[in-house]
Amino acid sequence: MFDMTIKTEEMTKEILNMKLIDLMCKHVLRRNNANVAEKVLRFATEYCKYPYCLWGIHDGHENDLNYHINRIHKMELDNFSMPIRIVKCKCQFSDKEYYWADNLHFTVKAIRKHGKKATLENVDFYIVDITDLSNVKLIDYNRSIRENFREISNIVQCAYDRYAWSNNSELIELEYTVKDFLNDNPELYTCFNTNIGLINEGDSIPTIIEKAQAFNSLYNISKCKNNSETYN
Repeated sequence: MFDMTIKTEEMTKEILNMKLIDLMCKHVLRRNNANVAEKVLRFATEYCKYPYCLWGIHDGHENDLNYHINRIHKMELDNFSMPIRIVKCKCQFSDKEYYWADNLHFTVKAIRKHGKKATLENVDFYIVDITDLSNVKLIDYNRSIRENFREISNIVQCAYDRYAWSNNSELIELEYTVKDFLNDNPELYTCFNTNIGLINEGDSIPTIIEKAQAFNSLYNISKCKNNSETYN
């Protein structure tokens, strides 16, 4: 039986300074198996026991990048926000602690808003600490957890599932992070992102490309609206 008590431990600077892009990622998006990064293919192979490894497969949108872009963009338009759930765990074969982003849409949405240098201090989040399976802890930050028994029970169960599905040394050693995920799917960061600024002198080539992609996507939305087309 899991402990349902919400802890109010003070977050350490080490945790608050952790970048969102450095969190472990639980999903991959394989749109074209001939062109995806080798790390993605290895990740998917090692994670084959996890039924929801491919992002969107649970709701019929496997490998559908546009679905995820539109879903995140609608959250932005609706000003809909949820805290990021982070699962902290240790595997049987290692004493190292791992931090997983356990709700990827909200994690990507936060990175789009705050940028790729964003840390946990910039967002609302909570940690489900299952490093000790006999003493599971819910650690809140900025009062992000609602004290609802059913919700908390689901949160803890999801965290345990995350541990069980990822307790694989070959998988863990890949250390597939949110940064890797965004590098493999850059449109998730750039497309329809109004928080990316204009190109400035001295910007790096990757930054220029990101800004250009963001500008072009926003221009295309504007053009569609002016032509009275529907965007879904």
